[in-house]
Amino acid sequence: MGQVGDAGVSTSRVPALKSALVARLQADSDLSGIAVTYGPPTPGEWAEREFIWVGAARAAQETAALGQKRREETWIQDVVVSCVATMRNDQETLTDRAYELAGVVEDSLRAWSTTQPFFGGVVRWALVVGMDLDEYVNDQEREARVTMRVACAERI
Repeated sequence: MGQVGDAGVSTSRVPALKSALVARLQADSDLSGIAVTYGPPTPGEWAEREFIWVGAARAAQETAALGQKRREETWIQDVVVSCVATMRNDQETLTDRAYELAGVVEDSLRAWSTTQPFFGGVVRWALVVGMDLDEYVNDQEREARVTMRVACAERI
């Protein structure tokens, strides 16, 4: 029986991928100055005008037909890119910036797939399969929020 934290024993690879992806994005020089968090940012982090958080995941597991690892886990991992500004700024500029940052995240994922081991050994594959845009406004601020859907898989 494995110990808690044993890389060989896991009920899900979601937390490991989230941790590894946050660390990778925090180290990416193209995202210097951008807050990157595991889960939604705290109120103090919301004060940042541009931020990325690795958020919700929707996972499924199926019995693996062959091999020592018994289940195939696949999931969609949300990566949220948000840009906030005062009402003086136009929405188009914020939306363009949110998509620009989402492109940096996607480029980082693609580059990670070429490293050895792939994706730091955390997952077999991870790729962006879609993006959703939400735009918000209140009496003081505007926000553009791009939610990237990253499909992932690993045997556990």
